[in-house]
Parts: sequence; structure tokens; C-alpha cells
Amino acid sequence: ELGGENTSWSPQSLCLPDGQLPVSVAAGEGHSLFATESGDVFTFGRGREGQLGLGSEKRDVNTPTLVQELQHESVIKVVAGAISSYAITATGRVYHWGLVHIPCDGSAEEESEPQTTAGELTGLAEDQDSVMVEVDIEAREESYRITGTGGTRSQQGARQLRSIVQHSTERWMLANDDADEEYYRELSSMGYEKEEVEERMQNRGREYHGMMRLQCRRVFLTTPEVISSLSHIRVASVAAGYAHCIVVTESGHMFSVGYNDRGQLGLGHRISTSEFKPVDYMDGRFVVQVVCGQQHSMCRAVERNNSAGLRVGSGSSRVGCSVYVWGNGMLGQLGLGLKGTSKGRLLPTLLSTLVDECPLGVIDISAGSNFSAALSFEGAVFSWGHAEYNQHGTGTVGGSDYVNNFHYFVPRRVRILSESGEPERISAISCGSTFTIAISEDSDVYSWGWNAYGVLGHGKGHFPQEPTKIANLGKQHVDRKVSTVSAGANHVLAITSSSGNPWAKTFQSFLNDDSYADAEIIDETSGESFACHRVILSARSTYFKGFFRVAQRVRDSQNSVNDCQYREAVYLSCDVATSANIKYLLEYIYTDTLSAPMHRRKQLALLADFVAIPRLAQLCRQHGSYAVRRCEGDDIIASSSFESDMLDMVASPLFSDVRFVYRAGLEFYHNVERSSTNMPTSLEYNPVSHCIPGHRVLLSKLPYFQNIFSGQYKDGQIGTDGVMELDMCGLELDGVDEETFRHILMYAYCGTCSVLDDNNSNALMSLIVAANRVGLLQLAQLCEKLLSLHLGDFPENIENCYDFAQMYNISRLGRQCEELLYHRNMRHKQEVSGDEEKLSL
Repeated sequence: ELGGENTSWSPQSLCLPDGQLPVSVAAGEGHSLFATESGDVFTFGRGREGQLGLGSEKRDVNTPTLVQELQHESVIKVVAGAISSYAITATGRVYHWGLVHIPCDGSAEEESEPQTTAGELTGLAEDQDSVMVEVDIEAREESYRITGTGGTRSQQGARQLRSIVQHSTERWMLANDDADEEYYRELSSMGYEKEEVEERMQNRGREYHGMMRLQCRRVFLTTPEVISSLSHIRVASVAAGYAHCIVVTESGHMFSVGYNDRGQLGLGHRISTSEFKPVDYMDGRFVVQVVCGQQHSMCRAVERNNSAGLRVGSGSSRVGCSVYVWGNGMLGQLGLGLKGTSKGRLLPTLLSTLVDECPLGVIDISAGSNFSAALSFEGAVFSWGHAEYNQHGTGTVGGSDYVNNFHYFVPRRVRILSESGEPERISAISCGSTFTIAISEDSDVYSWGWNAYGVLGHGKGHFPQEPTKIANLGKQHVDRKVSTVSAGANHVLAITSSSGNPWAKTFQSFLNDDSYADAEIIDETSGESFACHRVILSARSTYFKGFFRVAQRVRDSQNSVNDCQYREAVYLSCDVATSANIKYLLEYIYTDTLSAPMHRRKQLALLADFVAIPRLAQLCRQHGSYAVRRCEGDDIIASSSFESDMLDMVASPLFSDVRFVYRAGLEFYHNVERSSTNMPTSLEYNPVSHCIPGHRVLLSKLPYFQNIFSGQYKDGQIGTDGVMELDMCGLELDGVDEETFRHILMYAYCGTCSVLDDNNSNALMSLIVAANRVGLLQLAQLCEKLLSLHLGDFPENIENCYDFAQMYNISRLGRQCEELLYHRNMRHKQEVSGDEEKLSL
């Protein structure tokens, strides 16, 4: 589940596919998954139950692997249950795979087997088989027919015993008395008339008995499948426990599915279900967040009339809320104290203790196997439930669970201290099976609980008694400031804000590559040379930019060879410019990553000073050996400049070796006869053309340009100055205008472009066409995802977007538009029916 074969006792970097930036991570019992910025899903870890979604071959995978069955969707969030996985798309559709519940009607079995009336006791001890209490109706009727009196005395006694067991089972599952009374009171308080309340109660009873006739079992799904019972709603959030799942819609309503033997579905009974059912007890409230433990659940919610502006899963959801709990409470995981603990709660119940402890409300919640935690608006953590494994971070302190078994049956504040001894302000929490991870406002990470498999991140053999900061993460590491964390049963995943630019990792293939190299750095001592590229070195270092400019002017004055055909030799007159140091220097310039070992960083810092790369020098001095003399200001390391450095080279003539020629609009192609006498021999000097400079090395990874540069197409020719010239006629006729092409260059150079931040649907559609045309599929997928999210806020543009998808055969986007149109029409029908109902009244 950690992308390797061995246990890791402290945080380790996970090797991701080139250019893939994770935006959502999830950890299960033995598997992991993450969604990327472009909407793809990768999984790894245990896959024997199909939880990796990789097809019929159920096997374990040690490296992140793309889930091909989700390629047609733009996924924005992933969630992991114990042995199941879920993905939420940009249009609110939910996929699941692994060991999951699917609708299974018992009527098919009744046709070939004796008719039975069944009450179902579903327990976690038996994963896939339900414990059925059956009454054989056909046998009973046959006995009545033969004896005429209902059978022998022993048969009558057996039937009576079965009847008693069935009745007792049904009463336990339905929990009619307490739950129905509470549900009745809740409906009345929500403003329903008496007749409406009674009708809903009758429908509720009929639904119960219908659910009891259905079997609830889990099956193995080895590839993702859409959850059909949620097709009519847009889901914003999903939570999964050991064998149950709860979703929250964009409108703040909850639906639940799965095993319900402890009331963990919040439906007011103990009947398990294979179809999502509405948790209508919370209809009067707007649910912001939901989490699932092994057999209990929690949610944060506000009164619906106070929910204006709230969006589930967005930044606005970090508002202070009340906490509601339900399900199993035997170990205090509901935080309701001793009274009624053995019964648990079948309906969401307000955790009143937190109302007093957190006057400004709760902004985050999480659930372990049998304990729970909450984060107050003030940044304090509260924990309750099972405490045998130090889940609450108090060790052997007096008053803990070791002294009083019921001490943590109500929420208790967790004492988390910063290095200065002051209480640490926490911004997010995540509970594993028997441990908790917390992120501070300064991006430091604290952990406490049971350190099985090294989940606390402090190294092998370390079992801290209290919340302790993880030394390998946090603000003291410029490339390991944690923004998101997901705790699984026995492992943890975290997303960090890397000091380096993620797009720079795609430049790894350019290192020491001779293909388009126009410079080389030579070690004078060993004679070893390193092929490199002037455009990249000049963008990243003012020293190299000045050197190459002077060298170019000298060649121009001497009427030397064409600049594009010359490889400039660079000798660094510096004592520390050894082959090893040059290698690490170039690696930083190209990939924005410092990988030099500690004993080399002192010399590398001096070399970075020599070639004018101050940030590399700072990194070396901060993380080097203590013998390195620190300069003033070294403690404050500047953020990565890779994006701005490369942005300066977009459409820059400096060291360009290719020109993209745009004519004066499409009219040129329609009006000019294409003959050898009319077409100019050099595109550069055509008075109606416009040239955009480029650099072949930075575009060579795109299939379209790779084929042109290799000479497979005749779209290019060599100009008088030795620069390749490409006529953009074909792209322009395909709808790729000059402005859009500049955005393509921008993304190829630095991994971003301004269109991605503008929420302009027309610009995004143009960029999708261009990205698909040149083979920049990652950008096309990212634009499709952003467009789907944009259309959710501006549904009036859906038809235009759908027509666009049909015209250019973009199946992924077309499918998303169809879903958005369906949801919009459904909302319209509901509004119309509501208006008609008001008129009739």
C-alpha cells in the first residue's frame, strides 16, 4: 500500500508518474489510491478483493497504476473503505469497486427454492453471508393439510419456537418503539402536518418489511462501476467504513448503504440494505461532512435555514458546525456517555458535549475503528471512544482509560504542544484504525496512538506516549509541508507542497540528451562533458544567459556558422566545478530538485553562487552539514522560480531554433492560390505572416511536433538563418488560432497557462481542441475537468458545450454534459411539480 515491498517506519517519498499532480488521496486497509489534477485515478497495494479496480486479475501492485476503466471520466475525489474504493466525478457521479454492496433481489431464488419469510441478522463476523432466520411456509402449510390440526405436538412446538424467534428478530431489527417515536417527533418539528407525518410513518413501515425480504450481501467488483441507485443525484462527498458507506449530496442530504446491524446507516432500524437509502432524519439540516468508523458514523451539519452559501467539500464547508453521531456505541465511540451505551443510536443524535466545549463549532471530524475525533474552530482536538491503544494520546496519565474504563466515553481535549510549549493550533485531522494524524496551521504534522507498522512516522521501535511532531515532515522541510493527509488502517498518505515545481519533473528526459543539445558543460580536469540546452540554462541562470549572449554576439561579428547548428562549449572556471557537482547542478536546473548527498552540498552551494542560482545555494546551506557557514537570509528560502523562469522563454526569440508561422487569418488560405509561384520560399519574410519563436527541445515530447521535427511531415522547412519554419496552416484550419497556440506553448514550457484560471468556457473548449491536436492529452483532460466544474455553476452553457463535444468527438466531455443535462432536467421537473403542488393547495 506504500508503493513498495517493505514496511516504512518514517515518511518516504512516493514516485509518481511524470507530470501527475495528486489532488486527492485515500488509504484503505491495505490499498491506496489518488486522483490527479487531470482527473485520472491511480491505485496500488493489496488488490485481492478487486479494490484496485484493475480488472479480473486480482493481485497486489507495488507501483501506482492507472485505472483504465475510469479514463472516460474526470475524477475530482477518491475515497477508500477497508476493502473498497470510491471515485467522485466532476459531474457528481459515483463509482465503486472492491468488496461492495449491490442490489440483490431475493425473488430470483424464491422461484426455484421453497418460499421463505426471512428476518436478516447481518454481522461483521461473516463478510459475505447473511445470517438468516427462516420460516418454511410451504412445509407449514403441508403439515396443516396432512394433520388437519396443524401437525403433531412436536411440530406445533417447533413452529411456535420459529415464530417466537422470527418475531424477536423483527422487533430487534425494526426497533419500532424508541426510533419511531423519535422519528415522529422529528417530522413534527420540521413542520409537517399530522396527516403527512402519519403517511410517511406508514410508508416507512412498508419499506422496512420490503427491505427485510431482500438479501444484503457484498460482492467483488474488479473494475469500477457506477452506483445506479445514486444516478438521480449529484454527490459531493463519500465516506466508507468497514462494510457501510454514506454519501452527501451537493444539497447537503445524506444517503447510506451497507451493513446496518448496529444502526450505522442512521435509518432508524437495523436492517441492512444494498441500495442507498435517504437519511431523512437529517432533512431539516444541511450536512457538510460525514465520516465512517467500523460500525459507527458521524456528520457535521448546520440548520438548513442557516446554510446559505455553503458547498459540501469546498472551502466554505470549513464553517463551525454541530456534530451528530449514530451506530455502535459499546466502546464510547459516540461520545454520549454511559447512558444507553449498549443500545448505540439508530438515528443521528446531537453530541451536546461538543456544543459546550466548542462554542464556535467544529470544522473537521474523523473516525477510527472504534474511536472518534473532532477539531474545533479554535484549532483544538477532542477525542473519545476506545482507548486501549493510547488512541487519545495520554499514555499512562492519571484519569485515562487505564484508570477509568469510561473516561473517554465523552469527548476529551487532546493536549498537543508546539516546540515552544504553547498549545498547537490544528487545521486538519485524520484517524486510522488505532491512531490519529493532525496537521497544524504551520503545516507541521503530529501523530499519536498505536505505532503498528510505523504509522506514527517516528521510526522503528518508537512509541511516544503523547502527540509528537513527525521530524521528517513539516515547515522545517521546504519540500515537505503537508497540506492533506489520509490515514488508513495500517498506513498513511500525505500530499505535500513540494519546494520544486511538479512540471519540472517532466524535464528529466532532457538531461544529458544529445537530441537537440546546443551547448555542453565540460569538466576541465576529467574532460567529461554534459550535453545541455541554452534555452533551459539561460532561463534558470543569469550567468548562463549572459555567457551565451556574449558568445552569440562574437559569432555574429565573425560571420560564423548558423547559431542553431553550433554547440557552445562551456568551461566553468571554478574549483568546485567537478563532474559530480556539475551533474547535481544540471539536475536542479532541469528538474527543480536537489538530490545531492549531504557531503556534497557545501561545494554545490559554492557552485550555485558562481552560476547565480541563489535558491539552490540556500537549499544546500539549509539542509547541508552543520559545517556549512550560513549566510545572512539563508533561513528564508524563496519559493521555486521554475514557472516564472520558463514563462519568460515562451515565444521568446532568444536561442530559438524553430518558428511557427501564422498567416493574416484564415482568409489568406481561401484567397491565395496554392502554387509554387504564389507561395513564398521563406515563410519568415512573407509580409502577411506572423512568427512565433519556439524551442524544439521543449516541444519534442509532444507527438505532433516530434513527428515534424523528425522529418515525417513536410510542414516544415529551414530558413536562411538555419531556423526551422513551420507553417501553421493545418492547425489554424483545425481551429487552433494564434492565441490558443501560445497557451499550448505556455503549458509545454511551464505546466500552466492563464486560461486554466479564467473559468472561460469558450477558451477552455479551444484549448481542448488544440491540446488533443498536438497530443498534450494531460492538458486536454484537465480542461475537460475544469469545464465540467464550470458548467455545474453555469448550466446555461451546457448545450453549447455538448454540441462542441459532439462536433469534435470528445466522448469524455460529451458524457459529462449528458449527465449535467439530466440533473438539470430533474431539478426543473422537481421545481415544476413543487409549484403545481402549491397551486393545488
